[in-house]
Amino acid sequence: MNEQTLLRRAGETLFGDRWKAGLAQALNIGHKTRIHQWLSPTDSKSYRPIPPGVWSEITTLLRQRAAAQIALADEMENQANQPACPAFKPSR
Repeated sequence: MNEQTLLRRAGETLFGDRWKAGLAQALNIGHKTRIHQWLSPTDSKSYRPIPPGVWSEITTLLRQRAAAQIALADEMENQANQPACPAFKPSR
């Protein structure tokens, strides 16, 4: 998988459809223009290589998001295993 595809997948996983703006903000690079440059074809004038430190920052973001999702899933599972409130009557 090439760098641009990997960057796009990571960005979409973290921030959805508006991933370029979200990732730019999370990486504190100010504007999504830099991300557009990273995604440009390598032979274009606007192309800029993705700095090596960016990969570790994105990895950290992905791991933090995954940990938060796992924690939420655990809470939901615990909630689902609680006995139902006696006063609660589900509607039909």
